[in-house]
Amino acid sequence: MNAKPTLIIHIGPMKTGTTSLQVALHHSRKALAAHGIAYLTSQHAANANFAALGLMGHASVEDDDWFLWDRRNTEWRKIASTIRSIPAAQIVLSAEAFALCGDQAIAELQHECSEFDVHLVVTLRRISDLVPSYWQENAKRRPYPSLNDFVHRIVQQEERDKVSKQFWRYHEHDRLIHRWQSILKPAKTTVIIPDKQQPTLLPDAFSSILRIPDELAKTIAAVAATSKNRSRTAEEIAVRQGVFSVLEERGLMKTAQNFFQRLTPKFEDRTNHPEEHQIRLGASAQDALLPIEQRVVAGLQRLQLHVVGDLRSLAAPRAAPGDQTSEPQLSSAGLIAVSSHMLTELLGRAGIREEGRVDLGWLAKRATIRHLWSLAIINTAWAALPRRLHQPVRRLIANTRRSK
Repeated sequence: MNAKPTLIIHIGPMKTGTTSLQVALHHSRKALAAHGIAYLTSQHAANANFAALGLMGHASVEDDDWFLWDRRNTEWRKIASTIRSIPAAQIVLSAEAFALCGDQAIAELQHECSEFDVHLVVTLRRISDLVPSYWQENAKRRPYPSLNDFVHRIVQQEERDKVSKQFWRYHEHDRLIHRWQSILKPAKTTVIIPDKQQPTLLPDAFSSILRIPDELAKTIAAVAATSKNRSRTAEEIAVRQGVFSVLEERGLMKTAQNFFQRLTPKFEDRTNHPEEHQIRLGASAQDALLPIEQRVVAGLQRLQLHVVGDLRSLAAPRAAPGDQTSEPQLSSAGLIAVSSHMLTELLGRAGIREEGRVDLGWLAKRATIRHLWSLAIINTAWAALPRRLHQPVRRLIANTRRSK
């Protein structure tokens, strides 16, 4: 009797080294296919997040950004169809959004993979280490509580607090894994705990799960090492939050959100100013999270898991907390550098070009339903412009047209 094919489902959660692993797997998908391994992703992505959101359904997606992903239902149907038809010995799905799935979505996934031996994979990181990454990921996109306030809210774990509830849906790791195990009923569950002292532990562990040759495993590890997310600085977040607060006060945040979403990649290659500060948790915040970390680890120890890495490191007492502060004194030079960079990118996106010319073709090329937010921003700016300047601006636009 032929053995069942294997479906490997990596559920994240986010900020646990997922991006570097997904980019490496996506980069190597042709080589993986040659060894009978299908790495399935949503269109134009290195992961299956769009599909995972489609599996969840619109009502379950509480994150304010993810409603923009209007392809999610189509993407899930495509991947579900591929799972049923592709003749691969192993199929791999990786999506941080799986960690947000409710019971109904997990049950639907279990139904789709009933013909497979299912291997559930979870990457974990110490809660107090991932808090700054999680916080800056949200604070760079929308109005968000300060880091101190955010830590206080997640420590309190109030069910009615949306910010806290969203965080613990992802990162109450023992309950997350127990829920997936009880519904999905995987044949095996592997937990991988990355270690800074062993930078290739995560890709190496995943390669071991896939049982691929050493040469391909080394390639995946090398790509993963160069595919890390760039962390934002305290000054970058301060500038963004300042802009967001003004936009929200004037009722423009929903209009501008997509604009800033598309601006974000421009900061990936930016070199930090020497006086900018990395976002870190102070000793008091780490101490406040330690009892929760210990409880989560105790819950993980009660589950049937294959652990790669040191589970105890997720709740070990801090040896030397040092003199870190939760929110460092902001540098004026760093704030100026960030503000200048953001203003330059905004002007570039608004069609401002060299020699004082305005690229009116920018609007024509982008005036689609998908980019109606640009029209809203331009109209809002025109309404805010003093009336005495309307005629000079019209003359400027007319001269620019004639010069072309």
